[in-house]
Amino acid sequence: MRTEILSFFIAGTVCGSFIACVSDRMIKGEDWKRGRSRCDHCGHVLSAGELIPVISYLIQKGRCRHCGKRIPWSCPAAEVFCGAAFSMLYLSRGSTDLMLVRNLILAVLLCGISLTDMKTHLIPDGFQEAAVLCWFVSVLSSENRTALIGEGIAGGFLTWLSVALCAYAMKRIMKKETIGEGDLILYAVCGLYTGWFRGQLMILFSCLAGLVPALLFRPRRIPFAPCISAACIAVLCFGDPVMKIFSPGF
Repeated sequence: MRTEILSFFIAGTVCGSFIACVSDRMIKGEDWKRGRSRCDHCGHVLSAGELIPVISYLIQKGRCRHCGKRIPWSCPAAEVFCGAAFSMLYLSRGSTDLMLVRNLILAVLLCGISLTDMKTHLIPDGFQEAAVLCWFVSVLSSENRTALIGEGIAGGFLTWLSVALCAYAMKRIMKKETIGEGDLILYAVCGLYTGWFRGQLMILFSCLAGLVPALLFRPRRIPFAPCISAACIAVLCFGDPVMKIFSPGF
């Protein structure tokens, strides 16, 4: 079991490193499919030894080996996030099946969405469309596809509706927008994966997660995609046990 958990963590860090590179190139308007990884400051092409997830960052003390400038925090953050998400998703599922693969792909896409939102306050449509496509292919490949499609669509719509109604009420009270359209769509996309009941739990978790930066740093604008993403992964991993606490018949 420990070996398998470690294997999933390592696989997650590799995927996290990849999606961080993709996100960075998309932000810069570059072709994410071509070219080797380079230092953002001096342009040095990184060697294989400088691309080992997490380990290279620690060995180099967070700096480029050639120019000495700091390596963007997004790289190790994405690697650790995906590594932890992969491990927890595997532990919660207990087996390697289609649903686990689906959730792992979602975790990588949510990581890319979060990184982009934190840097630009924008959520790229491409990542969300890929998440919807991944869900659609996974349910069509399942034996109980009819039930899963119904549950997913209900989860996406009702999760979106719950947040939209709350956002409308807050707008009337505070006289300003409290959540962006991209965040609303992201809630709906995650709702496809969580379903209706877990979707409501995801909303609660994401709001609690958003309180941390709001209270500590008091920013004018909080990138909320990381909060939604973390809440979605948490619900996929621990949603059922939590729901049973509040609803024994669940």
